[in-house]
Amino acid sequence: MSYPVILMLTATAFVAGLVDSVAGGGGLIQIPALMLAGLPPQTVLGTSKCTMTLGTSVAVVTFWRKGEIYFPIVAIGIAFTLIGGILGGKLVMMLPQAIVGKIMIGLLPVGLLALLIKRPRIVAEPTLKPIDKWVKIPVISSLLGLYDGFFGPGTGSFLVMGFYMFLHRDLLESTANAKVFNLVSNIGALGVFLMNGRVLFHLALPMAAASMSGNYLGSRLAIKKGQGLIRGCLFGVLILLMVTLVVRFI
Repeated sequence: MSYPVILMLTATAFVAGLVDSVAGGGGLIQIPALMLAGLPPQTVLGTSKCTMTLGTSVAVVTFWRKGEIYFPIVAIGIAFTLIGGILGGKLVMMLPQAIVGKIMIGLLPVGLLALLIKRPRIVAEPTLKPIDKWVKIPVISSLLGLYDGFFGPGTGSFLVMGFYMFLHRDLLESTANAKVFNLVSNIGALGVFLMNGRVLFHLALPMAAASMSGNYLGSRLAIKKGQGLIRGCLFGVLILLMVTLVVRFI
């Protein structure tokens, strides 16, 4: 692969990391760029997972240091997300992605409509309800961990919406929590791709460095600008995801 192509993909990874740390959906930028570079689909996913895993870790640390992560949610859902990511990575090695894509196309308008409804800033409750602990968090983290390992783009956006709509957390906290779950599912899927030799390190490492820089800048912007920035970015990313999935799967 030529140096100009590597440089272009590295710049793309920076932008993807910045977008991903604010609202999720960085894979919408990164995966098409890797596909245009002529890589096989599974290698695209493996290389992207390596890049996004390292980049997301920076956003997680930034949100953690600012006290925006709500650890009771993380503690309950982290194992479900890891298992989902591993299973998703295994499925993508043997199943077509068209079915999952069509399901996501059907769900996206619902998410977009929910974001259009103005809601006051939610004050996070100090404790979770039993239905949150035993039903909502396991279901959200398992399904989206599976989706992240299987395909990936938009996982962060769906996690933010899940925590915001179903657990009634505010958008900044939901974004911070989503980064933790995104990191865990990425790690699970990355392990599968590594074992199958689907990661190009000479490409993934410079892209990861750029992604880490983008995630650092984006997470600080999200903390500083708050819910208004997150809502706008999330809405834009979801529209882009819907267009991408329609073109790809219909």
